[in-house]
Amino acid sequence: MKRKVRLVEDKENGTWQFFKNRKAVGKKFEDVKAINRTLAFVKSGNGIWTLANTFSGRLSLFKKFKYVGVFNEGYVRVQLKNGKWTHIDENGKILKKRFAYAGRFSNGYAKVQLSNGKWTFIGTDRKLMKNRYKDVSIFKDGYARVQLDDGKYTYIDTNGKQMKHRFENAEPFSEGYAIVQVEDGTMTYLGKDGKLMEHRFLQAFPFFGEKCALVQLEDGKWTFVNKDKELMKGRFVGADSFYEGLARVQLDNNKWTFIDTDEKMMRQRFAFVNNFESGIASVQLENGEKAHVDRQGFVFKCDVETFRKISDYYSRREKYYDNYNYRYYDKCDGTIMAFKFLLPEISHDQVAVEDAKKLFIAESKVLANRGEKFAQNYNKIVTAIEKEIKVEKGRIKANKSKKTSEKLVNPAEEKTLLEKNKSRKNDKVKEK
Repeated sequence: MKRKVRLVEDKENGTWQFFKNRKAVGKKFEDVKAINRTLAFVKSGNGIWTLANTFSGRLSLFKKFKYVGVFNEGYVRVQLKNGKWTHIDENGKILKKRFAYAGRFSNGYAKVQLSNGKWTFIGTDRKLMKNRYKDVSIFKDGYARVQLDDGKYTYIDTNGKQMKHRFENAEPFSEGYAIVQVEDGTMTYLGKDGKLMEHRFLQAFPFFGEKCALVQLEDGKWTFVNKDKELMKGRFVGADSFYEGLARVQLDNNKWTFIDTDEKMMRQRFAFVNNFESGIASVQLENGEKAHVDRQGFVFKCDVETFRKISDYYSRREKYYDNYNYRYYDKCDGTIMAFKFLLPEISHDQVAVEDAKKLFIAESKVLANRGEKFAQNYNKIVTAIEKEIKVEKGRIKANKSKKTSEKLVNPAEEKTLLEKNKSRKNDKVKEK
């Protein structure tokens, strides 16, 4: 099909309009949602959506809607002008069935509410499930939570088969587990295999994409449970869910710190902490001052932008030092930077390593004495490190070559070689 018009956005006004031969034709639209290369929903100033052909610019006289969702699994849910709901496929064809409400498709099914108030599901094959429920959720992880007529909750799979368990309350599945409330009012986790976790909790939270989930034990303390149904050993006065692999926890002395999913706790203690965001968390020190901390436990009082530059230096320094088995520990107050290097047993040139160690400590002392911000000097330090590492590599290589040559040449062979060289020199002198 040859394109006759183009649908163009006016970015200044935030409107859309058809253009033919670089001239605007027809009315302007407030919004556009494309279906495919030839079809799109366009929204008029009165809030009504219309199905339009983007090649010809023609608007449908009959396909008008109060609401248009987004395409998902080949269908988009729409609300007709009479208030009823249905779905449209990617070819712009409207399904014949009408509902009091229709949800988006997920795992091959969309939840729909019938005219009698009951809920069920419609598949991408456009067929309705036989069972009817008081309430339903969308399908996630292959299961949907449904509420039975007696008010209890259970789960069904995409074939409509119900689990045998009945719960006082239940949440949809997420990452292989669903949080459910059993008869005694406590919470636990239900696996996709239909088995309940043996532990019971006063409160339980989703995994949120992390290895461990936050739970409150029956004694009021907080801890974490992993997907293998194992509880962490630590018990805390307060805690929050994991963010970026770290969770804030409140200890018995009311101080706050962070713990990772392997139960490794940050050494620093704070009066209060916030969750990590983009690798940095804002904290309150024990003296009441505000500061920031990174994932390695590095505390700083300078602004975040300055610290980003320092972090960039860290990442490069780690690459250099991992090759030489270096470890580091740092402290920074935004004005003074000092660092030292702890050297484990190494197999290469010990002298070269010690020389490098002295240089880096000297550089840190210079910065501390000058009282300059480290962010203004990190390029200088990186250059010094690159230079010293290059020298160190040369020394190691030279030492290895020297040792190899010493091993290959024994005293007898060395004497023979010297005699041959001497004989060659005498021959050259005679020729001249």
